Amino acid sequence: MKKLFSLAISFTFVVSIPLDLFAQRGERKGPKPPPFASFTPKQSTETAFGPAFAYTDGEMTLVEWSMIAEKQNFGFNLQRLGEKGWETVNDSFVGGSGLIQGSEIVVGEKYNLLDENGTIGSVYRVESTSTSGSRLFSEPFTSVQVSNLSGFSGFQSAERSRTARLSSANNTTAAPSLPKEVVAEVEANALAPNPDGHRWVVSQPGVRIGVRKDGFYRVTRSELESAGFDVNSDPSLWHLYLEGNQQAIIVEPAGQYIEFYGRGLDTPESDNRGYFLVVGPSEGKRMATRVARPDTSTVRARNYQHRFVFKERINYVNSIRNGDTENFFGRPILTTLTATVPFNLSAIDNESPTANISIRIQGFSAGLHSVTVTLNGQSVGTVSGAGQLNVVQTFTVPTTWLQQGPNSLLLAAVAPNPDTNLFDTLTVEYARKHVIEGGKIDFYTLGNRGATLTGLSSSNVRLIDTTFEGEPIEVIGLNPTESSGSFSVPIPAARPKTYHAFEPSQLLSVADLRPMISDSIGTPENSAQMIIIAHPTLLTEAGQWAADRQANGISPRVVDVNDIYDEFAYGVRGANAVKSFLQYAYSHWSLPPEYVLLMGDSSYDSRNYTGAGNWNMVPTKIVTTIFSETGSDEALADFNNDGLSDIAIGRIPARTPVRVLNTLEKMQRWEGNLNDPLSRGAVFAFDEPNGYDFEAMSARLRSRLPASMPTTFVGKPQVNSLVNLVSALNTGPYVVNYAGHGTAGAWSGSPVWFSVFNVSCTNGATQCVANTNSESLYLMLTCLNGYFVQTTSDSLAETLLFLEDRGAVASWASTGETTADVQEIMGQRFYQKVSEGSIPRIGDLIKDAKSTIPGGTDVRLSWALFGDPTMRVR
Repeated sequence: MKKLFSLAISFTFVVSIPLDLFAQRGERKGPKPPPFASFTPKQSTETAFGPAFAYTDGEMTLVEWSMIAEKQNFGFNLQRLGEKGWETVNDSFVGGSGLIQGSEIVVGEKYNLLDENGTIGSVYRVESTSTSGSRLFSEPFTSVQVSNLSGFSGFQSAERSRTARLSSANNTTAAPSLPKEVVAEVEANALAPNPDGHRWVVSQPGVRIGVRKDGFYRVTRSELESAGFDVNSDPSLWHLYLEGNQQAIIVEPAGQYIEFYGRGLDTPESDNRGYFLVVGPSEGKRMATRVARPDTSTVRARNYQHRFVFKERINYVNSIRNGDTENFFGRPILTTLTATVPFNLSAIDNESPTANISIRIQGFSAGLHSVTVTLNGQSVGTVSGAGQLNVVQTFTVPTTWLQQGPNSLLLAAVAPNPDTNLFDTLTVEYARKHVIEGGKIDFYTLGNRGATLTGLSSSNVRLIDTTFEGEPIEVIGLNPTESSGSFSVPIPAARPKTYHAFEPSQLLSVADLRPMISDSIGTPENSAQMIIIAHPTLLTEAGQWAADRQANGISPRVVDVNDIYDEFAYGVRGANAVKSFLQYAYSHWSLPPEYVLLMGDSSYDSRNYTGAGNWNMVPTKIVTTIFSETGSDEALADFNNDGLSDIAIGRIPARTPVRVLNTLEKMQRWEGNLNDPLSRGAVFAFDEPNGYDFEAMSARLRSRLPASMPTTFVGKPQVNSLVNLVSALNTGPYVVNYAGHGTAGAWSGSPVWFSVFNVSCTNGATQCVANTNSESLYLMLTCLNGYFVQTTSDSLAETLLFLEDRGAVASWASTGETTADVQEIMGQRFYQKVSEGSIPRIGDLIKDAKSTIPGGTDVRLSWALFGDPTMRVR
């Protein structure tokens, strides 16, 4: 619930993925040398460093540090002692607790990064900067040699982060800034999505082809065959579609390859656009050619308007409540910490007098913001804002202020302290010469003006007219000329047009190919009492789960989540596709589903900006609540926007088949032992009375259960409370209820009471969950125990669910922050119905309990079931 203590939320930057206090993805291997300075553990309610370590294999150094506590900590810099004193190692700030939890206290976070220049004996210290700009330093510590860094769990996440940083060019785009007459020509030939055409496409066997950026693509016969396409069919019948519209393509006569012009995608959830290749009933649309007319124009364009865009996406902040806009931003800008944004420009026409630069800034701290902008040493102006507004300011500058190649943008916060901001996006619009860079160029021509492409490495260049969407035309018969080893190509005057020119080396390969197997889930003939939506890697296990439900009287249907994207979102991944499918099934299937089980993990980092992995396996819906944005499975099946799912919904947030099968075995054991379940008793655990009387709340909840039901109350303030709590849990009670403050990985705040360490029996925990083969149902009336969208760690609810043959058979917990009074209303209703025994399945119990909350949309949306909604509890 909303409170001053939070724990185990991941803070992710491109150069560093902190290791959550309760990370369960991997265990440390290798030596654990002492830090340079001695460290004595202690409790803290202010920012305080824990131990820090550095390991080197002689090529690079892995640095890890932990925090006893953080309060309003914006983030860190790592410093190495050099000849000139302390030098900052990292090129981007390492985000701290203040980015997500603001002023709340966060306990026990761990962080890491790689120093590629570190050696044996390098001396380090870590600098912490608060949201107000004050600084705190760790004690110095020295690196020690190890044989191999790859055995360290910290190395894996740090290396992924480094990889993400090195691929940050994916957030850079460069394209023509089209003038009105060209826009008019392009818009006149634009294609709207064709849902009817797409329905036919997805009913056919074929392949989905993924494209991440604009350009000209080739897919070979062997690639198509490997993806399951019928390459022995007549190549003249091959059709390529985008959003239901057939695209003109090139097909090698013998079917050895296809070529097409593809367009990239940029949404908060995906950068992968879906094209579909099928065998059609008639000859497919083919790309036309046009012979270049003689270049007789005396009027030539010396440049074209070009737009360079750099979006930095390294910092996730869920406390900025901005709706469907993504919550990843760039480097921080503080009163005491400037931000330098490097970028590169090419082929600047300095004879054009002015250029425009636009700076987009995300406010973070309360109050007014004032960020000065300096471009290559020239003062440009000030971007002003307030609070957590996202603001953009455009400045006109002399073109001569831009530099060929490397440029530097300096951003400084100058409003009264604290003035805390995050860099978002830089846009530069300038006149660019028609010079090919990196073997390709996108440009436009104006009516009756020719142009000349320069900078080619050979005479071999291809020119594609992209003006008509879906019907590109290859221009042939070009007349390149050579001068001093460089080639140029004249572009004759014509109507306003857009072009893509490229050398053979820039013929692109697609991002991915996969079979498109028609499942026809978008037709009313379907029926199922239960839908299991599974990630492709878990389909076998989903089939086993469905067989178990069938044997228990439930009619199931397993659906590949990729089929949902293909049929309901034109092949693009996203939560809205899942919601659209569920709404269709609920409204149109002959037997509408009553239950849905999501099989696979989900993540706030759908684009893998952090490099932690593509773990948005079955997307959840990111929703805005009073305190933050968080994941909501409930929203996927909420069709009237009342915060209540119209279909009972649950999730098995697993990444591996083993975890799915272990969870299924636990449910089977539970359902086989329901003769007199209430006799197993209940455990009511409660927190200190900080802001709410949780002991009294627990008593009121207990009163809804039969008086004869054995019950154990354990409160944190009691003597030996942890020992007594774990002892009670290990008796295998029917239900475990916790009421109090909480975090993603623990019950209570500072100090933590019960955590995932007590579940996994790691990190020195001596009081461990051991209710072997006697799993319990866990209800967690607290905050964040179900925050399952983290990339590098499991929440407490997940950890209990995935504990083999122990822990929880199912967990019901919150992904966000809410208040105890509303939670109690929901809890009382739940236990009342459990006592009555009139609602036998957990999903229906939850729907009923949530329906009693007056105006409690946040609680409805944020409480998630980690388990099967068809599981019987009575």
